[in-house]
Amino acid sequence: QANTGALKRYNCNNDSQCTELTGVFNCSLGHCANISELFLCNARPDGIQVDSRRDNLKLNGWFSCHHAKCTKYRREPKCDRYCSKITTSSTNVFLQYGDNVFTGQCSRAVAHTAEIWNQDQKTVLLASCHTIVRNDSGLTATDCVNGTLTNVSMIPQPFMNFTTLWSIVETSLDDPVDPEQRFLPMQKVLTIYNVSKLLINLDGCVNTLKGECADFVNTHGNDGDNDTAQSRFPCFYKKNDATLVVARFDLDKTWRDLLVAVFVPSSLFVVSLVSLVVIGHSVSVGDDAKMRCHLCPTTGGRRQRVRTREEIDAEIDLAMDGIIERSNAVAAIANTDT
Repeated sequence: QANTGALKRYNCNNDSQCTELTGVFNCSLGHCANISELFLCNARPDGIQVDSRRDNLKLNGWFSCHHAKCTKYRREPKCDRYCSKITTSSTNVFLQYGDNVFTGQCSRAVAHTAEIWNQDQKTVLLASCHTIVRNDSGLTATDCVNGTLTNVSMIPQPFMNFTTLWSIVETSLDDPVDPEQRFLPMQKVLTIYNVSKLLINLDGCVNTLKGECADFVNTHGNDGDNDTAQSRFPCFYKKNDATLVVARFDLDKTWRDLLVAVFVPSSLFVVSLVSLVVIGHSVSVGDDAKMRCHLCPTTGGRRQRVRTREEIDAEIDLAMDGIIERSNAVAAIANTDT
């Protein structure tokens, strides 16, 4: 299993350690780890050039070095995991987890309660799993596929590389360990859709500022080229629709979002409708162009009565009669004085 923390580190601040630095290195303030021991990086460096013997403090980031002449990668390169020395002596089980290989000398293999293989068969068990955990009693794996058997003589001793392992797996596909395809089925049996578009979620959108897109490509974007493992992950698909599958889907969250999307606008619509109905029946505009609320009580606790058109006309006529009588009286007084 790849463990970058166990890689040999070179202290380029010490003049004697980095005079022949060659390979791909991950550096921090002059201390560099040789990534080439575990990974094969095909990307071309496109940054500044640094002499590790003189400008060692500039070694900060990813560099491709050749005899102490280092060129920086502006972005972290995408590298393929490879194993040059997979131990094969005293080993009869090889389980692949991504680009990692778990090996063991096991007496039998059990799926649930059924025994599907044992060492008395004098064969080697090969499989690819989604998760693998090593414990005191052996290996515990989940969601394993492509379970096959091969002869012991097909396994090189005492070591082999990743490419050889892949070739052995390909030649053993005709000898499945589980002919009924119940516990370790072949990938072609499990295939639902040959080609589908993969979305990270139903929206196909994430927060790019958190780097989720780059992480998603690293965990879901391995296509198996250059004799590397394909990405394996749980996904969600729609029956009778092969156009797309979704990597992240939460049915409970979808229901919650649906309920909020339905009930919040509906509640606002009902409240608005009731308000308009109440206002339409309680507020009116009188003939004097004033708005009056029928539900609003007067100061004495009694509602204010709305006057009719006839009452308003009578009041206007009365006022006009008073004005005319007053005008006539003023005119008569003026004539008397004359």
